[in-house]
Amino acid sequence: MHKRIAAAVVTAVCLVTTGCGQKNDEFRPMMGLEWFITCEKAKTELDDYTLLAERQRDDLTVPQKMLDYSGASLYDLDCDVTLCFTENGLVGLNYHDTERAMDFRRWFDQLEKDYGLPTEEGTGMASWYDDPLGKNTAIYLFNLKEGVQVSYYATADSPDRTYAKQSVSPELRTPIVAYEGADSREVPTADSSVHADASAAADSSSSDDLRAGEVSSVNSAQPNAGSQITSSAPNDADVHEKTSSDGDISVSSRDIKTPDAYLLNGLKFYGEPDEMRKLMTGYTFKNEYRNTVAGQPWELIMEYENVGFMDRNCDAVLCFTSLGLVGINYFDHSGGLSYWGEIFSAFYGTPDQSANDRIAWTNSPIGKGTMIYIFDSYDGVQISFFADDTGSEPA
Repeated sequence: MHKRIAAAVVTAVCLVTTGCGQKNDEFRPMMGLEWFITCEKAKTELDDYTLLAERQRDDLTVPQKMLDYSGASLYDLDCDVTLCFTENGLVGLNYHDTERAMDFRRWFDQLEKDYGLPTEEGTGMASWYDDPLGKNTAIYLFNLKEGVQVSYYATADSPDRTYAKQSVSPELRTPIVAYEGADSREVPTADSSVHADASAAADSSSSDDLRAGEVSSVNSAQPNAGSQITSSAPNDADVHEKTSSDGDISVSSRDIKTPDAYLLNGLKFYGEPDEMRKLMTGYTFKNEYRNTVAGQPWELIMEYENVGFMDRNCDAVLCFTSLGLVGINYFDHSGGLSYWGEIFSAFYGTPDQSANDRIAWTNSPIGKGTMIYIFDSYDGVQISFFADDTGSEPA
């Protein structure tokens, strides 16, 4: 199997829980482990597996340790697995089917057969929040660029402890992509009424091991790579007067610039790195690095701080492939999912997806093959604009 180990993206999903009765034990999704055992105990119990990497992430809101193993299996299929630990112990297991032994739909059908209808379902992910492995557990299924991932997580602390609830989510090593297999069936978008104890939104990281998609958990669904995408503001008559409140802030869409304000200083999708870098010289440069992973598109990441986007001071991350600029991400640490949702709804219309932790426009809102996502994470809100990166050169 492909054994590439990358640093992971981790954000918000309620954690902290009791280990519990697991369903379909013959498939051993818990690998014989119990929730909240220590990292050292897990290593001892998994001595028969091959430990590929041991990683520490102290930059996250909830510091975490990761153990990456090969030689695991799920539903009798060979997988790599990543174990996630916090100070409370084991809180998550992420199985990686990078060879796509089963495609996303077949994984979905298997999990649906064993655990019932998912609580939440989209075009490249599904979640089971109703205690599928016992009290305070959840299962997540992702169609990633690198393959299919199945994640089992604890969602609340064990009842005999008094720790406050914290936030941890499945790590996503590459972006979520829409499933477009021949056997795909139409799936509903997430509804705001869906019960959500967790978020699959991805956090950003400056690790040199990260791929561009790891700056965000979601990327474009990859229709056809088109010509350069442009975006222009509508006339005043086309801008809906819509007001939202976020704490003490009241904002009208007429007061928040234009729908193409994300194209700071003339940024443009598919623009060359040197040209786009010059446009960002007025902001605080943080980091720049290139990722090269065999069989994957090479990617160039540029990170900035103190970026004024709309009326907020944000961090910004630009993502490039051989096609040029394909991702623009803003991180508003002051939060306010509904605040951004109201503004963008006025600009781009009713979102295609809406849940407690994210809002998305996935049907080419700013040009052919584009997507917009807003994620509510533990330390704020992430706003991401993506262009189609189909055809990017591999490393």
